[in-house]
Order: sequence, then structure tokens, then C-alpha cells
Amino acid sequence: MDALVPSVHKMHCPPSYHPERPERIEIAIKGMKEEGLEPNIVDPGMRDAEILTIVHERAYIEYIRGRGKGYIDADTYSTEGTFEAALAAASCAVEAADRVARGEFLSISLARPPGHHAGRSGAAMGCRTLGFCIFNNAAIAAIELVRRGVMPVAILDFDLHHGNGTQEILWYNPEVLHIDIHDAFEYPGTGWPNDLGGGAARGTKVNIPVYPETGDKGYIFMLEDILNFLMEKFRPKAFVISAGFDAYAGEGMGYISLSSRAYWRMGNLLKELGENWGVKGFAVILEGGYSIGLRKGLPSFLKGISGMGGEGVGGELEEGTRQYKIFLQLKEFLSSFNDK
Repeated sequence: MDALVPSVHKMHCPPSYHPERPERIEIAIKGMKEEGLEPNIVDPGMRDAEILTIVHERAYIEYIRGRGKGYIDADTYSTEGTFEAALAAASCAVEAADRVARGEFLSISLARPPGHHAGRSGAAMGCRTLGFCIFNNAAIAAIELVRRGVMPVAILDFDLHHGNGTQEILWYNPEVLHIDIHDAFEYPGTGWPNDLGGGAARGTKVNIPVYPETGDKGYIFMLEDILNFLMEKFRPKAFVISAGFDAYAGEGMGYISLSSRAYWRMGNLLKELGENWGVKGFAVILEGGYSIGLRKGLPSFLKGISGMGGEGVGGELEEGTRQYKIFLQLKEFLSSFNDK
């Protein structure tokens, strides 16, 4: 399988230790090889910076272009090469979307820096930081698919953290269904069941906050139920996956603790839904994941979505728990849009 990796990603390198570092990609590729995936590394090259205007304000783009070495905010650093590296990551996202539009079932971008916290003009939805992100690669990929006539598009974001930038950018866009499952207690503190989108897009933004005690079975239960419901309702022609692996047990980034079995089942579930509902393809865009999540969770997910062998986990959610109450609340909200 091809893995889109721009060589210039190393130009975005922290001044001292930082979780979002060039070694992340080496860990990801090593993990894939350990599981027998043997990725073919492809550098698709750089697109014109105009692609960034698909989702970002020009003033923000120029701000990043003009940044030197230092910190943009408390979480997010920049270097003299950050603009080029971030443009290359966005270019990989566009390439992944274009490949899906041309008929590929699975296209994988292992580019960095990540993007799902980046809003139109930087930090999104009242958050004070960009959360390691520069340009919103997943939102760019989704809009590129729409521009290519592949619509509606669904984004599934299973990074540990809520994709507040993606939600802000697509809040009023009815052609993109944004599904976000994330840690209820972690940064950036956004993404609740009553956040449903605005205007004609109301009902197309779906947030599934997860409590720490939920575990593999509850997580998978909610994903299976909600995704099956939404597939029947929206019939997306393609998926963009904001693939974060920082919810893997041992990553230490938050309270959710998932296993390789959960990530394999997530991938396999998407494969099943794609086959059952005629999904054209999946553009997988790397978000978070900094250590063992990349080494173990990423290859498990890719094996699942590729139909390769692996061990999954069944979904189960105990009635009466606070997670079950959140699940029922979300289903109630979504049911009000049945006639869409």
C-alpha cells in the first residue's frame, strides 16, 4: 500500500522535546512494517499554496508563512520551514482525496503537522491554542472531494481530542457530515451532542464525547450504532478519516484507553459500511498519535480497513451508565433530523 509522506515534513522540527516531532512518521512506518504492511513511501510533491484558501483565511495563511522560529502559542511551535512542511501536509491530503475521486478505495496520508484543531483563522471555537496543528488537512481533503463532484462526504475523526477546527470550518456546510468521537474531559473542551451544525447544515455535525470508563466495547458499540444510523440517513459517497491514535492505551495523552482490537474493528467496520453502502473510498489523514498508538494502533486500523486478518472486539454498552445516557441523548438529537 502507498503511504503519502512528504520529505519536507522534517523541516517542522521542535526547538526542544515536543510530542509532535519528525520521529512520529518513523514510528508509524516501523509499526506498519512490523505488522507486515510494507508501505510504499510516496512523496506527491507540493501543490500551489492556493489550496489552503479552500478552508483558511488568507491573512492566517500569510501569518504562518511569515513566522520564524518560536512558538505560535503555548502548544504549537513554528520554524523557518513550518509553512513549507504544512503546505506539503495539505498537499498530501489533496492527493489522497484526488486518488479516492479517481477510484482508489484506500489512500493514506502520513503527513505532519496535523490539522484538525486549526480553524479558518487559527485557533477555533474559543480555544486559546492550535493544539500542534497548522493547516486543516482533513477539511481540505473533504472540500476537495466535494469540488471533484464526490458528495456528500463524511469525515470520521477518532483522534483522542475533538476536531474543533474541522467543526468550525464545516459548521454551515451541509455537504460534509462531520462525526467526531473524542475524550469528554480532554482538550479543547468542545464537541457535545447538541453541537449539530448551523443553518442548512444543522444535523450534519455529530459529536460523541467518551467518558474514561467506557473502554473498547462501549466505544465500538457507539461507533457501530451511530455510523449505521448515519449511513442510512446521509449515504456518503466517500470518507475522510481524521485518524488519530492518541487514544491508544499507553499514549498518555488523555483518559480513553483503547486496544489494538478496537482499532482493527474500527477499520473493519468502515470496510463493511463502505461495501454495504457503495462508498467510493476512504482518504485516511494522520492526526495525533505519538508513540505506541502509532506503532500498534495505526497498523491495526489499516489491516482492518484493508480486510486483512486481525482480532476485533464486540460492542457493548451497559444501560444506566453516564456514557449510555450521553448515547441516548445523541440519538434523540439525531432522530429529530430523520426527514432530512
